[in-house]
Amino acid sequence: MLVGQLPDLRETQSGKDLIAIGKAEGKAEGKAEGLLKLLEIRFGEVPAALREGIQKVDSDERIDSLYELALKISKLSDFKL
Repeated sequence: MLVGQLPDLRETQSGKDLIAIGKAEGKAEGKAEGLLKLLEIRFGEVPAALREGIQKVDSDERIDSLYELALKISKLSDFKL
């Protein structure tokens, strides 16, 4: 049984680390969703396999390079992960 108050986890190193991980994952997910929206606007429906592949990308640099590719290509079949 615990006696007294628990510490605010946001003030512990573990809590800070977990928050940072959550923010990074949220940022990557947001970028992936934005990329999918861009592809949908330009080319229509995005195939499920491509959608799943984009959602698995976890590198900001890779997502950024995929954004550039999405803006340069003239047809969706030229988009390669």
